Amino acid sequence: PGSVQTRAARSAEKLFPTPLLWWLFLAGAVAFSLRDFAGAAMGSLGSLFLQQAHGYDARHAGLALSGIFLASAVSNPLFGHLSDRGRKRWTGSVLLISVVLVAAFPHVPAEWAIPLFLTYGFFFMSSYPMVEAALMQSVPDGVRGRVFGLFITVGGLLGNLSHWIVGEAVRRMGVGAQELASYFTLYGVLAGMILLSLLGLPCLHAIRKREHLDVVAATTSK
Repeated sequence: PGSVQTRAARSAEKLFPTPLLWWLFLAGAVAFSLRDFAGAAMGSLGSLFLQQAHGYDARHAGLALSGIFLASAVSNPLFGHLSDRGRKRWTGSVLLISVVLVAAFPHVPAEWAIPLFLTYGFFFMSSYPMVEAALMQSVPDGVRGRVFGLFITVGGLLGNLSHWIVGEAVRRMGVGAQELASYFTLYGVLAGMILLSLLGLPCLHAIRKREHLDVVAATTSK
């Protein structure tokens, strides 16, 4: 136990002590940036889609989008609690459900938009506290602030490109923006990005194993 604790203490001097851990972290950050991209795009694209294809006015489109965050007020603490007994399982589950909901969005009637946004927000937004908890468990306490800052920087830089990209995609549709079928590919791509983001979970798990934090946690809990 003493040697393990010594290695954990040394790891705290650097963000990651080996190149492999750096690559695992960057791979995980990029993977979850795909989730961030899709999540941000759901707001921008959702507003354009509802107004262009379903004829919503700005007020009702805003009401529909607000459902994403209202639902998360319930799901964040709920799934955060559940994930303490199986973080990878619960995170994977809510993201897989989100994949189905995003892919289905342009195929449902206009009156289902608000319930669908509520349901999507309930599951998708709850992935954020669970992923952040998994990240914090993957690295020693002495570097968690720096690691988390770098993690959200990667996600923010790549994820926030979505507002411009989806706006430009809708602009290029021209009059086709009023047709539901014009959005099938866009929403399919966003669903695929969320699915690919699941690759970040084994990256974080591998970091934790290689940092020996599971062993440290077991010894300190005795």
